[in-house]
Amino acid sequence: MRYDAWRQTTGFPPCVKSYITITGDIIVDEKNLKIAVLDSGINLDYSCFHDMPGRRLYINSAHMILEGTCADEIGHGTAVSFIIHKHLPLAHIISFKIFSENAYDADNLILALNYIDENIDCNIINISLGITCSGNLSELKSVCDRLTNKGVLIISAFDNSGICSYPAAFQNVIGVDISNTIKKLFDYEFVENSIVNIRGYSKEQNLPWLNGKYMTVSGASFAAPYISVIVGRLLISGINGFSAILERLKSGAAKILHYETIAPAKEMPLKRGIFFPFNKEMHSIARFENMLSVDVEGFYDVKYIGNIGRKTSEVIGEVYGHDYIIENYLNINWESSFDSVILGHTLDLSRITNINFEKYFIEKCIQYKKSLYSFAEIQEELTSKLSGSHIPWFYPAVNPEDVPKGTFGKLKRISKPVVAVVGTSQRQGKFTLQLKLKMIFENSGYKVGMLGTEPSSKLLGADEIYPMGFETTVHTTEYDSIMYINNLMGKIENKEPDLILVGSQSQTVPITDGWIGFYPIKQHEFLLACAPDCYILCINVSDDLQYIKRTINYLENILPSKVICLALFPFDMLNKWSVIGTAKSVVSEDVINHKISELRKRLKKKVYNLLDEKTIYKIANDCISYFQ
Repeated sequence: MRYDAWRQTTGFPPCVKSYITITGDIIVDEKNLKIAVLDSGINLDYSCFHDMPGRRLYINSAHMILEGTCADEIGHGTAVSFIIHKHLPLAHIISFKIFSENAYDADNLILALNYIDENIDCNIINISLGITCSGNLSELKSVCDRLTNKGVLIISAFDNSGICSYPAAFQNVIGVDISNTIKKLFDYEFVENSIVNIRGYSKEQNLPWLNGKYMTVSGASFAAPYISVIVGRLLISGINGFSAILERLKSGAAKILHYETIAPAKEMPLKRGIFFPFNKEMHSIARFENMLSVDVEGFYDVKYIGNIGRKTSEVIGEVYGHDYIIENYLNINWESSFDSVILGHTLDLSRITNINFEKYFIEKCIQYKKSLYSFAEIQEELTSKLSGSHIPWFYPAVNPEDVPKGTFGKLKRISKPVVAVVGTSQRQGKFTLQLKLKMIFENSGYKVGMLGTEPSSKLLGADEIYPMGFETTVHTTEYDSIMYINNLMGKIENKEPDLILVGSQSQTVPITDGWIGFYPIKQHEFLLACAPDCYILCINVSDDLQYIKRTINYLENILPSKVICLALFPFDMLNKWSVIGTAKSVVSEDVINHKISELRKRLKKKVYNLLDEKTIYKIANDCISYFQ
């Protein structure tokens, strides 16, 4: 078919049509346009390629870049190159063969992009593939940044599986997905405030493939080259620069999809604070004071609990930092120089004492101009008071408006090792174990990323927080929760840790049915979103063997993963009640040893006693060994 006939059948959208006169004459500037196609090569046997200007490069088995024949063994690159050449027949097509099977990796893509950056002057790079998981994403982003800064426009298809892929998801790349609503080849949807920029044609196309034959294909791989053609025409027309090209693509879209941006997470720097009350969630803060991001003025409690006058170590055991004496909250010197109040959960305490501690401390903060970090959601009438006071205040929460929009269900595959601490019940020391492992890993020279589910997590060095524990402040469910958590994991991965620690809450599978509270729905969402590579399962002495087995089977089958060891919580929760909550006592050494021996024999897994500090190092070593 002649070029002028081809052009009359293209159906270019308005943003391109306004710069094209379809007369049969070739636009002179087109011959200066250079488009690199990074793909599976090209089959030059098809007559349509015989007069195509350009170069042919390939990466050999020794990862060397050579110039010469780069025959396509798959057909994919041939189809992509055909679309571009058909609609820009005089443009130089630089066919860069970076894979020869239906699998590709980031290394060859990075190698090719670096080569182009250093050796080839081109205008557009078409990448009709997507990397879904790689430890080299920062390197890939870096070379894309350099090319974009030089004026090169990168158009990349998203992976057809729906997974978030790169380089399409990078901010400096025009990422192309598909839409079932698009009916014409050159029509597309433009997406604002999303990792996706363009959603193009999704229907089947009959394209050159292998051995002189044509193949019926569809997907983002074959939508992306049409966007490359449009961008090429815009460059020919004189439109240049990434932002200007995006604006013209927006103006020529068949439809514009707009999504609101997510407000940045609220940060509240704290310098020196008081902590109230001295309950379970404050125990971790007192124990790991060396990891705190805020200096401690003091720990305070009410007289009814029996903690006043005691050292923190007397209540909780070993502390990594200063051993404070717990004081009566009525003796707080509000004129002192501390700048913040860290207020734990007080609802149960308020019921028992008939004192509204939340109101008491908020009023004191307003009166003495102290910042407030609350672990619990603050009552609406008190938030109004706080907002009118102009003092900094915060409680961790997840609301529907915090969920990333415009992702079209795309989740990030985390390339860093993910270790999860999970359990069979509440009150097993899971958060303590998570913090101890973090400390051991960091002392060994590893950079640790952390996602915590306790409201105190952020104060203890966690990168992100998902407060799904006691009196949860998570107000999302199902897919929104998974999307939100996955986004947090992506933020942590962007910091380039060596591994990521995550910790769940309470039990992992239902112990029985019959009451909605038995079902650990949020834990299920959490584990799906985090997709841990391995688990440390905390168990109780009293746990039934079949229940432990069910938990292990669930963890190892919900997604491919491995329970690398079990951590035995060597306490019995007594039926008698303390002032708040249940009392506990250490199980005898004989019972512990018998339980560990039985579990090792029955489950064929390592089992450790959490009361033995040395075993924490063994657990840490098991994690390191698992990933080596």
